[in-house]
Amino acid sequence: VTRGAPIFRLDSSKQEAALKVAQRTIAEVDARMVTARAEIAAAAGQVQEAKASYEEAVDELKTKQAIAHVVARREIEKLEKLVESRLGTLNAASANKEAAEIKLA
Repeated sequence: VTRGAPIFRLDSSKQEAALKVAQRTIAEVDARMVTARAEIAAAAGQVQEAKASYEEAVDELKTKQAIAHVVARREIEKLEKLVESRLGTLNAASANKEAAEIKLA
């Protein structure tokens, strides 16, 4: 053994491999976060669309109810069902958005 010459060398290949795996995992998580944010944005758009459709149906129902003396009862019943349906769509869209937000969290 000469002075200054290494006596032994540590094998860092396992740590280097673990580092690469960790870096790939971070990249995958980052990609999933981007996807989750996009899903939230899409879900927010669906909520907005469902809300507008619901409000439109409610307004139409109120209008028909105000002139119920000249509107067939069947038409008002159909609008009541439409309002219920659109409220269900709004609730489903809101639930999807909440699920996407939870996924991101």
